[in-house]
Amino acid sequence: MDGDTFCDGDVQIEGDVWIKGNVFSQKIITLKDGVVIGIEGKIKSVVARGEILIKGPFRIYGYIHSEKRVEASP
Repeated sequence: MDGDTFCDGDVQIEGDVWIKGNVFSQKIITLKDGVVIGIEGKIKSVVARGEILIKGPFRIYGYIHSEKRVEASP
């Protein structure tokens, strides 16, 4: 996906997915099993008003910000 992702609700992205833009949610963002956010050399962000949960391998070229908490597990 070449653009940004905006959502008023929860977002769950899983598997062999590459989002070349930013990911924003008013609630919870869950990233699982191999998700890639951004492009090397270009800073992108994952931003949630709620929580950000990351499970399994992932790659983010940029920043992670949550107003509540961020949890990452292998």
